[in-house]
Amino acid sequence: MNGLFLNEALILGENTAAKLDLADLSEIEYVVDGAELICDGCPGEKTNLQVTSQNDYEIKNKLVATKKDKETFENIPPFQSCIYNDNAKCELIIEGDWENYIEDKFCGGNQCLSKNSFARCQKGGIIRVIHSGQFLTSETIAKDSEELMKIASQGGTKEEIKKKLSEYLSKKYNQPMNVEDFKFTNGKFPTLDITTRGQMQNDFNKIELNKNLQTDVNEFNKNGIFFTERKAIQKVELLGNEYRVRETKDKDFPVRGVIYTDSNNYREKREISKEIIEKTKKDWANEAKKRGEKKQNSHNNIQWVKSIKEFDKKSDKWFDDLNVKIVDYKKK
Repeated sequence: MNGLFLNEALILGENTAAKLDLADLSEIEYVVDGAELICDGCPGEKTNLQVTSQNDYEIKNKLVATKKDKETFENIPPFQSCIYNDNAKCELIIEGDWENYIEDKFCGGNQCLSKNSFARCQKGGIIRVIHSGQFLTSETIAKDSEELMKIASQGGTKEEIKKKLSEYLSKKYNQPMNVEDFKFTNGKFPTLDITTRGQMQNDFNKIELNKNLQTDVNEFNKNGIFFTERKAIQKVELLGNEYRVRETKDKDFPVRGVIYTDSNNYREKREISKEIIEKTKKDWANEAKKRGEKKQNSHNNIQWVKSIKEFDKKSDKWFDDLNVKIVDYKKK
């Protein structure tokens, strides 16, 4: 790593500092990996920026974003819906680069983004930054995620690894956390699924997940860490004047975030190939073309029907094809 920002202290070699030449961090809020984005065409929805345009410069352990971090899927996972698209689905394609970037501050040859930067989608939406990604907990969770990945991948028996994971999480949250299972998946974007033992529940108690994990789940998910709580669920029945436990079964409850549904979804979104991305964009364009042609044909048919002065074989056949029977009509 050529450069590293920690809080507001800039730690760079002389050559690197000369190349980067960033302003005082207190003056400009730089956008980093994980920044939260919204679009005026997707009300109430968010997505997260993924930085791939450079690998050398960080703020608080997170890569600094540039105007080139604008590719669909690779940098900006699409939103769910779109009020500008005629099929109501988000088919996000950015026109040009990000705009309103910092003109004189560069990372890897491209200007850096600030919280005031925005991008234009071909469908008409404006994508804006609502949070730079410099969350107060981001650096801590990033380090925690790195340590958990190390523990899970360094070797040893499964019981030994579960014990170490339990000890680490218990120390972090200052409460007993027992890891019952885990799955480490290596690759370009490694993931770690951790199953912890939660409190026993019964028919009368609401299912509540670990509040600490719920608070941090999105930050953990961004780093490839996913949690599930395993709870013993009691089935209770009324016998006479008292309730008795009929059976007790374990049930797993995923601790869900809003960015990724699970580790498979994380890998799919982050490992998606350029070929698939290009194919998806072409499919979007082809479907949009078909919808446009269908709309134009409907418009042409309406105009043609309006122009009919007398019904003939052509019009009769056209109505027959539509399974429409003319019982009466009135000229104006």
